[in-house]
Amino acid sequence: MKRTGCIGKGFTEGKAFRDFINALLKARYAGTKGLLRKNEPEIIAGNITALMEDKDNFGFFTSNGKGRIDGVIVVSVLKWDNAILGRVMAKAVLWGDISAGGNKAASLLSLAEEEAGRRGVGYFSLDAYATEGYALGALARRGYILEESKWKMTRDMAAYKTNGRVPGVREYAPGDKKSVAKIAYSDYSNRYLDNPFLESGKVRTLYAEWAGNCCSGRSDKVFVSSSGGGITGFIACNLDKRGSRAPGERTGIIDLIVLDRCSRGKKTGQALIKKGLDWFKENADIVKLEVAVNKFPAAAIYIKHGFRPQALFHVFSRRVRR
Repeated sequence: MKRTGCIGKGFTEGKAFRDFINALLKARYAGTKGLLRKNEPEIIAGNITALMEDKDNFGFFTSNGKGRIDGVIVVSVLKWDNAILGRVMAKAVLWGDISAGGNKAASLLSLAEEEAGRRGVGYFSLDAYATEGYALGALARRGYILEESKWKMTRDMAAYKTNGRVPGVREYAPGDKKSVAKIAYSDYSNRYLDNPFLESGKVRTLYAEWAGNCCSGRSDKVFVSSSGGGITGFIACNLDKRGSRAPGERTGIIDLIVLDRCSRGKKTGQALIKKGLDWFKENADIVKLEVAVNKFPAAAIYIKHGFRPQALFHVFSRRVRR
C-alpha cells in the first residue's frame, strides 16, 4: 500500500480501513461505558462512501507502507451554504491513529488544502475531537484558528415518560413558515456570525433558509411555541436511519431549536424540548444533538432533560492559499 493516496471506490470496504477505524474508536472511547455505538464503524464507512459519491468531494489517506492505514481525511464542498453566502467553502473531517503523531495529520492537511486550493476553495473548516491531540497540534502549527467547541450529547429514550399535552406548544402549520424563518433570521446565532470571511446579512439569510427548509420537508417533525397569537420559537426533529448504535435501533436528531429573544428565560425552550422528546418517544430509541460549549444555559437544560455529553469536539478554520 502507498504511504499516501486518494480515497477511491471500495476504499471503506477493505480490511485495512476497518482495522483502522476499529482501533481509532477503541482509543477514542477508552474509559467510557455505553457511549461507543456497536455499529459505528459501519456508520463512518457509510458516511464516507456517501460523501465520496459526489464528484466535488475528495479525500486522502496515509499509510505506514505495510498495509496499515493510520490517517484519513474527507473533504466536502458546502454547496448549499456557498450558494447563499457567495463564497466557496469546504468542510473536512479527519480521522487519525493517535500513535502515528502529528506528522501524519500534517501530511493529510497539506494534501487536502492543496487540492482545495486547486478547486477554488477559499475557506476551509475542520472538526477534531478533543481527545485527538495529534490533530490539534498539527492544526495550530498550520495556522488554523479555533472557531467553536461543541458537545455531542445523547439521550436514551427507554426510560422516558411522555408529558402529554405541553401548553403553548403545537405542531407546525404551513402558515407558520414566515414567522419561523423570521425568528431564525433575527435570533439564531452560531460561529458563522463571528467569521470575518462572511457577510452577516447573508449568514442570517442562510439561517432563515435553513429554518424554512426544516418546515418544508428537511425535518420529519417541527413544533412551534406561541404566545399572544405569535410564534415565539420552534424545534426541528429528524430521524437518522444510519446513526444507530445497534442494528434495528432508531436514532433521532434535534436539528435546530431557536427562540426569539423575548421568550428566553421563560421555560419556552424546555417546553419545546419536552414536546420534541414526546414525539421521539414513539419514533426513536436514542436522540442526539450538538450544543456549543459557550451556550452553557442551553447545555444545562439538555442535561436536565436527560441528555448526557458523549464527546467534545472543536471546529477549526483557515483561509486557503491559492
